[in-house]
Amino acid sequence: MCVCVALINVVSATVLLGGTLKIYGNFICPEVPYKTLLLSVTDNAFNVVKETLEKYKLEKENPNDYCLVKVCMHPWHAGDEQSTVL
Repeated sequence: MCVCVALINVVSATVLLGGTLKIYGNFICPEVPYKTLLLSVTDNAFNVVKETLEKYKLEKENPNDYCLVKVCMHPWHAGDEQSTVL
């Protein structure tokens, strides 16, 4: 079963070095709306999921049971989202 780990939003990035990524993990921990990860350009989705689980103190969870989802939301069209499994 694949459970959505997070909604992502790239906050800042340098093409060659990486940057920060806000992970909105309200599905796995409603008390903590988001965590910020520092990523490099070599990090893949599996590493992002693994690091996210660690940040939410769920390091015993299997990262393969989760997926990373990108959701694009338009503030002027509430409820009109587009999502993509990464």
